[in-house]
Amino acid sequence: MSKVPSVTFEPTVDPFLAREIADNEDEGLDKKYRKLAKEYFGKVDEDKLVAQLRQRIHEEGLKVPTRRAFVLKILRAAAYDVDDSLKLLKSYVGHLKGCPQYFEKAFPHKMGFVDDLKVMSIMPQRDQYGRRVAVYRAKMWNPDKVSLAEAYCLSYMFAEMMALEPKTQIAGVSGVADAQGFSLKMLRAVTVDDCKNAASFVQECFPLWFRAVHVVNAPYVFTMAYNLIKPFLNESLKSRIMFHKSLEDLHEYVPKEILPEDFGGLTGEFNSDECFQALNQMEHTFEEIQTYDFIGGEARKHETNGEAKEHKSKSKEKKKHKSKSKSKESASSSHHHEAI
Repeated sequence: MSKVPSVTFEPTVDPFLAREIADNEDEGLDKKYRKLAKEYFGKVDEDKLVAQLRQRIHEEGLKVPTRRAFVLKILRAAAYDVDDSLKLLKSYVGHLKGCPQYFEKAFPHKMGFVDDLKVMSIMPQRDQYGRRVAVYRAKMWNPDKVSLAEAYCLSYMFAEMMALEPKTQIAGVSGVADAQGFSLKMLRAVTVDDCKNAASFVQECFPLWFRAVHVVNAPYVFTMAYNLIKPFLNESLKSRIMFHKSLEDLHEYVPKEILPEDFGGLTGEFNSDECFQALNQMEHTFEEIQTYDFIGGEARKHETNGEAKEHKSKSKEKKKHKSKSKSKESASSSHHHEAI
C-alpha cells in the first residue's frame, strides 16, 4: 500500500465549481494545495509544459480545447509528463468515441433517468487529504429501471464535474461503496465488456486521479462481480481497493464527519441534490465534450487500451526517478496510484 501524502487538511465543505469559475480557479490555489502538488508531481515549469502539450495536440490532429485550464487538467492527470499526457488525451477521446453507449445521455437535459438512480453522490466536504469523496449505494440500483449504461453515464458525468476542479486534479478522488443489497439481478446486468470498459476508464482513459476505493458490507454476490472485473485491473489499482469488515474500520480511512448516515457518518441523510444542481449548470461543458475528436474523425487514430496501458504508471516512475536523482522530494504518485 502506497504511503499517504504528508500534506493534510481539515475536512471541510467546498462548493462545486461551474466551469467558468474552475477555468480561473488555478490562480486561487492555496499554499497547501501547491505543496501537495509538489509532493505528488515534483517541481515543474507549467508554462513550458502547457506550451509543449498544446504543440503536440496540434501536431497529432486532436480536436480538443487548448485553453490553459484544460491542458493543465490533462498534464496533472499524467503527472506533468507530456508524452503520457498525449497518450492519456488520445485514450480519453478514443473512449468517448469508441463507447457511445455510455455517453449518449451525458447531458443534463437527458438526466431524467436519475430519478430512479439515487445510487451515488459526491460529498460537498473534502477529506483529510484534500480529496473529493464519491459515495455509492448498491442497493439503490434497479437494473429493471436504469440500465448499466445509464449508471455508467452518471458516474462519468460526476467524474467530469470533479475533474474541472484544480484542487481535485491535484488531490484526486476517493470512492466509498456500500455493497449491501448487491444482487444476482445486478450481476446479470453487467457484461464482460462493461467490466473491461470500466477498468479502462479508471486506469487509462479518464484525466483524474482515483486515489482509493473503499468497500463495506460486501455480500458474496458482490465478490463475484469484483472477481469478474479483477482480471482487467492493473496491480496499482488493485492495491488501492480496500474491503472493510465494519464501518468503524472504514472510518479509520474516511472520517465519519464527512460521510452520510448510510455510511455511519454525521452529515445527515444521503442527499445528492447539490451534485445534480452543479451538473445542471454544465450543459455547455458536455456539449463541448461531444465535439472532441481526431481531425477527420478517423477511428484508426484512436489510442487503443493496449497501447495506452499503464502509461500513467510510467509517469510515476519517471517522476520518482527524476526526484531521487536530484535528491529532492519524491513525486509519490503514479496516475491512480495512491492508496490510503
